[in-house]
Amino acid sequence: MKAKLTVKEVGGLRGEHVYELESGKTWLLKSSNSGGKTSLLRALSAVLSVPQDGDFGKYPREEAIKLGIQTEDVSPKEGFVNVHSKQAEVTLEIGDVTSKYIVTRDGNYISLPHNGDPRFLLAGVISNNSKILRQLRNVDGRDQPDDFEWAVRELSKAARYEDILNLLKNKRDEYSNQVITVNRKVKDRERLEKEETNLIQEKTKLDKKLDDTKFEDTNIEELIKKREKLIEKIDNKRTAISDEETKIKGTKGKLNEIEKSIKIIQKENKEYEAELKKFDLEKIKKNKEKREKEIQEEVNKLIDERNALDGLLNLLITAQASMRKEKEKTKCPLCEDGKITYNLIVKRVDSLRDDKDKFNGKILELNTEKEDLIRGFDKNQKRIEELKYEIKDRISQEETEKSRYANIKAALSGCEDIIQKYQGEAENFNKQKEDVDKELGPHGDLKKLLDELDKKRENISEKLGTISQQLFDTNIELNGKEVKPKIALKILNLWNINLEELIKYAEKRADEQKQMAASQFNQNIKEMMETLNFKEFKTIKLNNKYKLYVERLNPKTKDYVIQEVNTLSTSEMLSIALILQIALKETYIPDTPFFIIDDVMEDYDETRAKTILKYLKNKAKEKNWCVIVTKLAEDVKTPTLSIME
Repeated sequence: MKAKLTVKEVGGLRGEHVYELESGKTWLLKSSNSGGKTSLLRALSAVLSVPQDGDFGKYPREEAIKLGIQTEDVSPKEGFVNVHSKQAEVTLEIGDVTSKYIVTRDGNYISLPHNGDPRFLLAGVISNNSKILRQLRNVDGRDQPDDFEWAVRELSKAARYEDILNLLKNKRDEYSNQVITVNRKVKDRERLEKEETNLIQEKTKLDKKLDDTKFEDTNIEELIKKREKLIEKIDNKRTAISDEETKIKGTKGKLNEIEKSIKIIQKENKEYEAELKKFDLEKIKKNKEKREKEIQEEVNKLIDERNALDGLLNLLITAQASMRKEKEKTKCPLCEDGKITYNLIVKRVDSLRDDKDKFNGKILELNTEKEDLIRGFDKNQKRIEELKYEIKDRISQEETEKSRYANIKAALSGCEDIIQKYQGEAENFNKQKEDVDKELGPHGDLKKLLDELDKKRENISEKLGTISQQLFDTNIELNGKEVKPKIALKILNLWNINLEELIKYAEKRADEQKQMAASQFNQNIKEMMETLNFKEFKTIKLNNKYKLYVERLNPKTKDYVIQEVNTLSTSEMLSIALILQIALKETYIPDTPFFIIDDVMEDYDETRAKTILKYLKNKAKEKNWCVIVTKLAEDVKTPTLSIME
């Protein structure tokens, strides 16, 4: 596979830069400290990782921000773009396939890669700022040094199943709480329906009493029948009015809830806006950049001193190898003038290695401080982003609630119009009834009986109206519809049965995905350990809780013992980090033909570095990868790529 990478106006690289690459090879990327080496790797990582829709997702997005591929939403400018340019462009051509990534300084995408995989940032790049090294050094801020569940969750399909699982569990809890309420309302409704039945029976008895009454005058009998029909019509209108009033009561209740909701939303928004005003991100950023610059200057100075020490150390190691069999004083193999002993060289080599470890320790401390600065700034940026999102969300919620309020208010007005109409009709029927009552006036005993029956029936009607309203209140709202509690209970129970099945399935699939990923991950680690022959380690693997398990050789007892991850030395952390990073790549993105090792090879001793580079060359050839290893070269001002022999 041959590839062509074209980079325009990315980071510190001005203008257009073109690089030809070939898979199956290990490439050396050289440049000075500010020559654009990091910008070139950032460009390649971007075109390989930015997804087709531009949305990294929460976890990879954090890595994209840390690796400089994406800027927090709160930043007005896109840091990926050169400060003197309006947009950056990266093109990667592999055979007939071309991927292009173009982004403007305000963060808008003009072109996105068709096959970018966000997992590349977690599995395809190892640098001092990458996830694995941050975690092993305990400066990650998210995961403990030995907790690698993210590696089998976020990179496999387990994360998707777990997201679904959480949604399902939340919905199950919501339904379970509703079931408790519905059960109570079922009992209330049964009691009310019983009371309603008794009242209807009582009313029927009153009607029957009147029907059983015999009248000698046919005209009176006709008048009473007419009167009963009018009373029935009046009762029907009163019932209809009662139903509308119940609706109005429910509607006014909803309006009150919406008003309270709007007040809460407005209050929360004011609190978020007040908190947002407290952040002076530009000042925080300037202080961070100032200290970062100071730290980088200190680190560069220490690296220069360490490089000088490395030069001397390599000379002495060479001398040590040539004098291994010499026990007495002999001619110095370096100056070929003075006398020196093998033991003296061994002591000097050990002393220089101790000094180098001290340099590495100081560099690590400074890099840790730099990480703390970045993490603190990221935390502030994240909080600002959260606040802006919350404010925007509250504004959207307020608009939605106000729209709901207006719609319900319109429905309320319609109910009031209907009530007014029914009241007019009831009043008309009542006047007709009064006319009939006047005709029945001379019949005193009959009028007295009718008045008595009317009073009792009116009392029953009032009670029935109250019960009708209470019955309405027992209804449950499901998916925007009013449902009787017994029906709601059946629906909720059915939903819960289905949810339990879905939850079990999602749990099973998530666990299977994690176990499969962990098994493949451990197998890749095992194969790599056998090839690299790191004798100081017997076992490196993830246990059944996805914790990193390390067995290391105790140099004193010569036995292998369990080693706490946070007690590993700097060189041991680097070795394990590389093993884990390659295992991640082989497990999750084996078909992505690129692997990047940035700024970490120089931290290995010469012997270990040679072993690793040999392994990488073989791996590149075996897997048809394009492996890129960086090297600091102060005399190289523009990044150069060459095949490592």
